[in-house]
Amino acid sequence: MLISLVLRFRSPGQKVPKLFTGHAVHAYLFNLLDALGYEKIDALHEMSEKPFTISPLMKGRKEADRDHYWIRIASFAQDISVLLGRLSERALPPLFIKGVKLFPERVLMDRKQPWVRETSFDDLYNTALVWAKAREEDAIGLRFVTPTTFKLAGSRLNIPLPWPRLVFQSLANRWNAFSPIPLWIDWPDFERRVTVAKCDVRTRLLDFGHFRQVGFVGECWFLIDPQAKLSLRHALYTLAQFAFYAGVGRKTTMGMGMVRPLQGRDVV
Repeated sequence: MLISLVLRFRSPGQKVPKLFTGHAVHAYLFNLLDALGYEKIDALHEMSEKPFTISPLMKGRKEADRDHYWIRIASFAQDISVLLGRLSERALPPLFIKGVKLFPERVLMDRKQPWVRETSFDDLYNTALVWAKAREEDAIGLRFVTPTTFKLAGSRLNIPLPWPRLVFQSLANRWNAFSPIPLWIDWPDFERRVTVAKCDVRTRLLDFGHFRQVGFVGECWFLIDPQAKLSLRHALYTLAQFAFYAGVGRKTTMGMGMVRPLQGRDVV
């Protein structure tokens, strides 16, 4: 079970600091799970790949929502997803951002809300197989909503660019760590069959308070060679939809790498 839901807060008359709030939201989720009786908190802390992603604190866009904020939480672990799926407003603790107290208002689970969804690994896998057999899309689009970056292997450096292999390898590693259905990709063949079709991204510097991080935001379209095997096309469609829950790249449990899949026909 994969789930994505939105929690809404208000902060009447108080200004929330402009620092990137990923750490505070990360801590909030652990406090929330503890309050809900989740028994694997210590193990969750120790996991190198964690089965959840969060957003930073987001502000309401409308004038009427100027004192309202929201966070998005996504889980792709059955036990955590079940707890979150039963969440009610009464169970929500307040959220603290650098001493500012935000009061919980609502748990948003209406699927008309763009960040609310629920599915399963089976559904993602089977739907993608139908798409792959129909060969409806030759381009996969991803919108990188919060700054995204990748760690260079064997280096302390990051690369804030949507290089195709970095994007899909990040997703494949996360999928294979938690899904009961393994996905295998021939990466040398991938590099011959997938490229960037169109890319409109820009870098952003995030201030976490005690360190800074550069990432990119924007949209990128990945073109699939018409001669690509069905298995590769199937894997890419699966991973693109999984990206909504799993995020891409580093520090997705701190609010980075938040992604929405786009329709391929929009590329032209």
